Amino acid sequence: TLASAAVSAGKVAQIIHASRTGEIDVDNSSSFVDCNLEGSITPSAATSKVLAMWTFQTTLNAQSGTRGYGVSLERAISGGATTNVFSSAYDYEVKQSGAITNGQRNTRYTWMKLDSPNTTSAIVYTPQAQTESSGYVQFNSLNMISDLILMEVLA
Repeated sequence: TLASAAVSAGKVAQIIHASRTGEIDVDNSSSFVDCNLEGSITPSAATSKVLAMWTFQTTLNAQSGTRGYGVSLERAISGGATTNVFSSAYDYEVKQSGAITNGQRNTRYTWMKLDSPNTTSAIVYTPQAQTESSGYVQFNSLNMISDLILMEVLA
């Protein structure tokens, strides 16, 4: 039998949606780079959490071999210093291995992070990407859309 635990459910106070089109090409990045997507939310209470969910639409051009990328989420409070709140363990969390003659792989994956920023100031969240060392990845190719949803969850 499974042990039951008390569950405390928060309420969603607000939802912010940001989306972007416009191709961003990331090639051989040795660090995470912006992918033209960011959203801003101002929590109503310092005890609130922010649930960030982001989806990148990508094209992995795999004609000449392996392509892959990993993601991160950056947070800046009131225009201050940027803090990393999430990073893929590897730079190839999404990966296409082996060459495909005249081929490509289109992907749309979603990541989530529950953040505890401890502020009532404006927060800007910026998802980023880093490609595998030999990789070239197109974000928002063919005018596809990438999305970021921010939800304030009251304590």
